[in-house]
Amino acid sequence: MKRIVLLFLVLLILLFSGCNKNTDTPSQNETVVDTKIENLTRVQEAFDGALAAAVKDGKWGYISKDGKWYIEPSFISADNFNFGAAAVCVNDAQKGEVFGYISSNGKYIDFLHPEFKSAGAFSKDGVAKVTENVSDYFYINKK
Repeated sequence: MKRIVLLFLVLLILLFSGCNKNTDTPSQNETVVDTKIENLTRVQEAFDGALAAAVKDGKWGYISKDGKWYIEPSFISADNFNFGAAAVCVNDAQKGEVFGYISSNGKYIDFLHPEFKSAGAFSKDGVAKVTENVSDYFYINKK
């Protein structure tokens, strides 16, 4: 009887200690891609279902649903497309890491070249929150 109680206690401890949790599980907005496909490690689920931000060899780019590169990896980080634009981060020799916005053709949107210290996704209202320094932020549109 003591063995059964002891076994039960051990099982409870294991259950509540988190030993059964998989810390490598992607979040709800991420999908794990077979690493055999061009050595991809993770792909974020695309907002519009057309392209997904993906990382290869430490650089971010965009792939189509069939796993082929649509925009070659060249960014430090890349968000999914929201309402026709995606925030990407690059390393500028003078400014350091800066954010800008690209369209689905991989080109920077007019007036939204990398110059921001942070950049949020565009909303359905057509605005995005950006900062030029650590504390001051403002909203921009695509124009």
